Amino acid sequence: MVIRLRLLRACLLLASSACTAALQLPSLRLLTEVQFQLAVGVTGTSNSALTGGVDFEIRSAGPGKGRGAFALRELPAEAYLARYTGRFYDRLDAWKAKLASGETSGDFCYSFEDGGILDAEDASRSGWPRFVNHSKRRKNCEFIEVAPEPIGPLLPPRTVVMLQATRWIAAGEELLVDYGDGYWDGRVGKVGWQRFVIDYL
Repeated sequence: MVIRLRLLRACLLLASSACTAALQLPSLRLLTEVQFQLAVGVTGTSNSALTGGVDFEIRSAGPGKGRGAFALRELPAEAYLARYTGRFYDRLDAWKAKLASGETSGDFCYSFEDGGILDAEDASRSGWPRFVNHSKRRKNCEFIEVAPEPIGPLLPPRTVVMLQATRWIAAGEELLVDYGDGYWDGRVGKVGWQRFVIDYL
């Protein structure tokens, strides 16, 4: 038992070193599960690579915009900032049923490429990335799907959604992503002054 624990400890130290080096690679899209846990704390409670009140804060984003996420220090390009968490629906019809019943607004959902939905409506089941607002013109982050490499037959890979900086972000700058045209088309229409304000101001 002692030998196994020492071996596990040694493996974790090696993975930690590999993780630190790997996260510096600009085009990395694959992480081992251990590296991912060490990088963004999925075994903890925050699911975030950043610390609230130190690296970022959630505050008012201005009239009509609600709250937003703001950097409190410089954040490097390509850095993984946090994991987008929430309730996962593997069937689109199941999520649409929740939407029709009013149990979710659809305002905090991420649509996977394979058709699944990650809904961060429930604040108790999601993290701070749900507060990242939209801008086409000023976007400095993106949500990307990351597929950890499998570490054995009992731990299959699972795709997760990460918030990643797309460029260098200055202290005080709001973190912004482009939600995509589909998000706004049904809410405010495809054209018009309101859509222009949302996308470009």
